[in-house]
Amino acid sequence: MAVLDVLFTTVVLAVLIAEVPVSDSRSPVRPINPQLLFSTEDCGKTKGCFFRPESCSSRTSDCDYFMSYRPDESSITFELSSKEKWISVGFNHKAIMDGTDSIICSSLDNGSNVIGHYPVKGYDTPIRTGEEIPELIFQEVVREHGNTKCKFKREKKSSMMSADLNKDLFVIFASGPIGDDNSLREHSWKAHSMSPVNLAEIEILEASEFDLFVIQLHAILMVVAWVGFATIGMFVPRFMRTVWGVKEMCGKRIWFQLHRTLMILTTVCTVAGAILAFVYVGKWSEDAGAHPIIGTIVLFCFFRPPPDGKNSTNSFFALRRMYFNWAHRTFGLLTLALAVVNIFLGSILPVFHLEVSAVYVMIVYLLALAFVMAFELYLACSEDKSDEDYRVLARPHDDEVEVAPVRVRQAQSNLRKKFRLYNIVFGVLILLVTAVCLAMFVLLTTHEDSDDEEAKSTAIPGIH
Repeated sequence: MAVLDVLFTTVVLAVLIAEVPVSDSRSPVRPINPQLLFSTEDCGKTKGCFFRPESCSSRTSDCDYFMSYRPDESSITFELSSKEKWISVGFNHKAIMDGTDSIICSSLDNGSNVIGHYPVKGYDTPIRTGEEIPELIFQEVVREHGNTKCKFKREKKSSMMSADLNKDLFVIFASGPIGDDNSLREHSWKAHSMSPVNLAEIEILEASEFDLFVIQLHAILMVVAWVGFATIGMFVPRFMRTVWGVKEMCGKRIWFQLHRTLMILTTVCTVAGAILAFVYVGKWSEDAGAHPIIGTIVLFCFFRPPPDGKNSTNSFFALRRMYFNWAHRTFGLLTLALAVVNIFLGSILPVFHLEVSAVYVMIVYLLALAFVMAFELYLACSEDKSDEDYRVLARPHDDEVEVAPVRVRQAQSNLRKKFRLYNIVFGVLILLVTAVCLAMFVLLTTHEDSDDEEAKSTAIPGIH
């Protein structure tokens, strides 16, 4: 009986012990720091935010990347959260990693958490700044429920950090893994704000993972398409149809072949440019104002039936052809006008950092168009005939009168002079349009160099 009592007692104790939960010392349960309970409720109201993906805007714990900033008079408080082992936010006058002034929060495999200032130089792994930075206050960094979280406060201007947050800067986002040796590995994801951001203003930020060159190429293609090909193509039939007359190439009149080729090139560049814009933004952009709306209108307006050049002398088609020609010219001119207006709107978008320099170039283009159209109007008025240009040659019958122009040789000379003027003005138009396209290309592709010079002139010694 004693043995049975012992066995019974042992079984009871085993059951009771099995029902008691055992804590795993390797994964201790720690209370959530109230400072790191990030919320999205105030995003766009009292603080600016960025989410990835956008569907996680209701819960930051579901975000692959979350960043918020709350500006005050002289400083900005940032909150970061990511599912990766390290997360970073940085600031740069260009939309690239090189030269970025960044803060990186990391959760190491040994259980420790690190936060620090990391200046990014080239493609090398950034090194943490060893000196204490008075203008940078780290409040907390933890790894909770699969997310690396941190919170810090940064003064807008610092004697030891190169980025001046009083200026409009690109915000650089990145996150990535930690190596076995607890070192930072290459980012698994990175992006940058669509355009330079004023961190004193509260907004929901949008970002692109593509290089800024994509949107620059979009702008270049649109300028070449409409300032270049479309403008020249519009004036080919107005000027060169008279000069080249019935001369043909490949079975079609030369002026028509050139006009059609230029309009096809306009179409190709416009479609390619629109695709690049949507690739860069990734969705419909609300920050660009009316620019994408007008661009879409231009894109759809441009796809209309082109003239085929057939039956232009057939009396059956004469009236219909006349109405078509007027509609074709009017529609083409209105589409060109919309496109030019949209180039003006696009050139002042913050993403290009052009300010008003591109506006001056486009004003030169408009003045060139005004000159060409004034010349065309002058020629149209000078072609009016008066009764003095004709004389009666014979009166074969009372109801018939045969007339002939006076000074036929002089008329032919005037016609040759008119053709020369057409050639000269058309040539000047091509030169001006080419110059405008080249000027816009230079502005769009070299403004970053001037930004570099400005950054170097204002950089803090020792932070290069």
